[in-house]
Amino acid sequence: MPVGKVDRSKLGEQIAKDEADRTKGNTFFQPDDGKNNVRILPPGPSSDVVFVKTATHWGVGPNRENFNCPCAADKEADCFLCQTVYKLSKSKDEDENALADSLRAKKSWLYNIIDIDDLDAGIQVAAFGVTIHNDILVYLKDADDEYGDITDLEDGTTLVITKTGKGMNTKYDTRARRNRSALPDVILTLLETEDPIDLSTVRPIAPNDKQKAAFEGGSAEEDDEEEDEPVRKTKGKAKPAPVVVDDDDDDEDEAPAPKSKGKSKPVVVEDDDDDDDDDEAPAPRRSFGEKLRTNRAK
Repeated sequence: MPVGKVDRSKLGEQIAKDEADRTKGNTFFQPDDGKNNVRILPPGPSSDVVFVKTATHWGVGPNRENFNCPCAADKEADCFLCQTVYKLSKSKDEDENALADSLRAKKSWLYNIIDIDDLDAGIQVAAFGVTIHNDILVYLKDADDEYGDITDLEDGTTLVITKTGKGMNTKYDTRARRNRSALPDVILTLLETEDPIDLSTVRPIAPNDKQKAAFEGGSAEEDDEEEDEPVRKTKGKAKPAPVVVDDDDDDEDEAPAPKSKGKSKPVVVEDDDDDDDDDEAPAPRRSFGEKLRTNRAK
């Protein structure tokens, strides 16, 4: 069977579309020094959550690879690196203790956000550490009080994240503006056609054999493709992207207990719905665009 030639024009279109699909709505927010005006977005139709907790093992092995930890979502998950950290931390060797500290997973919380000072960036993903996350939680819990629903597209609240200091001395302070407001028209128009990313897909988990191979300096037998990580956009000149917007000093020293060799307990999902119509499919959730077009037409 003869081998055909590649149509370069179609190949170029395919590559351009693939790159656009992989980066669309998936850029990482990086705060500037001083004040940063940010809006937290509500979940899109593919998700029910405003934020997702993650944890990452940074700088693993001689190639300094990064691996997202399954224990962020399930403390009893089987994670090679968490077990390695646990063993090294129990060693009497100071170098092994130091290695354990460097490999310990750092927690962060992912949000879909809009940078009011950089509207051209569109929807971005922010990886906030515990300090900023806890500050945001204060306002999220305040939905029925002074600040209302800060994630509301047309009656929400802008958060001012102030960054001061450098390096290990970097500090963040998060305050909500007093006046509620709608997002700028350019963003509302964007959201008519583009939904926030499903945050649970941003940082996929690598299998244990790949973690082990990276730690030992080898390579896993399976597909060694790099996991997609959100592209980090910056304002002005390019600058190094931080791992997490603020460091998490509350990392736990205790690794999850090793999995037993017996069968794992099944996960039981309790159904609190008393309806008898179990076969009835739920109504599809409307996209941001549908909701916005309906509201703006009123």
